[in-house]
Amino acid sequence: MDKLTRNQTSIIFQTRTRMLKVKDNYKNKYKTDMKCRACGQQAESQSHILRECQTLHQNQTSKITEAEITTEDINTLKETATKIEEIMRRLIADPPGTASAAGAPADLGIGPSIPEDLRKRPILTAATSLFPACPDLAALFNRLRRKSIGIIKVIR
Repeated sequence: MDKLTRNQTSIIFQTRTRMLKVKDNYKNKYKTDMKCRACGQQAESQSHILRECQTLHQNQTSKITEAEITTEDINTLKETATKIEEIMRRLIADPPGTASAAGAPADLGIGPSIPEDLRKRPILTAATSLFPACPDLAALFNRLRRKSIGIIKVIR
């Protein structure tokens, strides 16, 4: 394979544009508590979670350098995307002192949360790229269709 998947591309793009779900990237949402969810000691910045956090990086191989993020080498980008996904999973899915729902996948903010069968429908495929964070995209489009806004044509 010589191409990145959509999810890998999304992860790399979010990392390059500082849009990973890290507290420092969303300061308005985390006004009072900017401490790292993993270690609880330093501010949770993108550089902290990718390179510095001792709790997330028990070994040196999990750390991600700036060169790995900005490279144009496809294989390096694939490995980097996988490492970032694992770091985000450890950071968000099971923060210390909390238990995740039994078997429920966490919203890592690094890929679509819409089931595969729904993403195959033309209207939802187009909208997924426009509204990736919307948890109930089908309900949103049904509401728009009922109101006859006329912006979106439902293709069946």
